[in-house]
Amino acid sequence: MSTRCTVSLYDGSGKYHSVYGHWDGYLSGVGRILLEYYNTLESVTELIKMGSFSSIRPTLNDCVFYTRDRFENYELNKPSLYYSIFDIPVQEYNYLYTGTHWFYYDEDRYIRTLTDKRIEEDIKKRHQDVK
Repeated sequence: MSTRCTVSLYDGSGKYHSVYGHWDGYLSGVGRILLEYYNTLESVTELIKMGSFSSIRPTLNDCVFYTRDRFENYELNKPSLYYSIFDIPVQEYNYLYTGTHWFYYDEDRYIRTLTDKRIEEDIKKRHQDVK
């Protein structure tokens, strides 16, 4: 089963550039990779430019993008532009980069800072859910 997410970049001028992610959208999946490997404006911008993804990995070359790797139409997978955070379609997890920090929110839209501590809490919770 997939855990879907959005990954968005706030550009500082009132615009949110957003893409869809299909697999492992939870904090200890996509969240951890974003926090560890996509933590500069340049790296997040390059990630968003690639369009929606099936799975995210530590490098763009290892990610699976719908257009580049599955040969799907770019128009269907290109980044979407929004003028309000509330217009971004809500998935199970939603990530937002502001140029200096990662934030996330779930379906309730309560925005939290993405931190190692929150990721560790997610790992513990997921481990307990498996038992």
